[in-house]
Amino acid sequence: MSPGGKKFLRRSEVIHYVNKRLRGIDLVNWHEQIERFSHLDFGRKFNSQDRRMPYPAENEIRRVLNDMGKSKTEDQLGCGACGYPSCREFAVAHLQGLTNYEMCYTYTIQKLHTFISKVNAANDKLKRTKEALKESEEKARTGETHALEAAEITTAMLDKISAGVVLVDENLRVIESNRAFISMVGEDAQTINELIPGLKGAELASLVPFYRLFATVLQSGQDLLNRDTPYGESILNISVFTIKKQKVVGGIIRDLTSPDVRKEEVINRAREVIKENLETVQQIAFLLGESASKTEKILTSIIDAQKLGSKEEEG
Repeated sequence: MSPGGKKFLRRSEVIHYVNKRLRGIDLVNWHEQIERFSHLDFGRKFNSQDRRMPYPAENEIRRVLNDMGKSKTEDQLGCGACGYPSCREFAVAHLQGLTNYEMCYTYTIQKLHTFISKVNAANDKLKRTKEALKESEEKARTGETHALEAAEITTAMLDKISAGVVLVDENLRVIESNRAFISMVGEDAQTINELIPGLKGAELASLVPFYRLFATVLQSGQDLLNRDTPYGESILNISVFTIKKQKVVGGIIRDLTSPDVRKEEVINRAREVIKENLETVQQIAFLLGESASKTEKILTSIIDAQKLGSKEEEG
């Protein structure tokens, strides 16, 4: 039985082995065992279980062929690359769960071209986006430069104003202030101004006691003009106005005890008297007659005299 050697020699060895075994066998015992176990049934029965897959419906086959881009009959002849003789049989196998679309060579090539087209389109869009972003960055840099220049110009202009000017946000924090305002507030503010120009970010409530005027304008949106309030040894004239409703307000503060302001205030208030007197005269002109023109001349002479006195003092 072992491989190798000549056929008849191997046959002879098998016969010799069998005869040797037969000489040592107990035939009586053998027959008894045969009779004893003769009733045992070593038969086997098998039930047929059909494993054939159900054939799909025609509309399902057409759907798969359409998904594969093979809706036309001439496209369904098949190249054989998938291992099936025709595209139709491939579609049937797909519906039976035996294949996937990627096994179809033409479908894969078509999807690859589609993917490449999408990638190219995405690259073009990305390129345009990068160009637009670069342009936006350049515009932003230009706008930032202009904003800085405008801020510097605004700061320079505010510093030229003799009256104190301060701008605050909705939280009553300083956005910008000029030198005149900082001088009015005191030495501590001037020290802070050296570190933080314009006192930007400072709380107005910690700088001046009349911060409530700014809070009122922020809440109401209505301007407060020409409010006189004592401040130390001075009297300040404060006008608070809205720049951005309930977001940003500005204030102009004048020290009425300052010589320059006193002269200007006398002239302005004289003009107010003239205006009010003329309105009154127009209402009762039939009673006053020529007194209106006389009053105007008198008050005008007061203004001229005040201006002349101011020039002599300056000289």
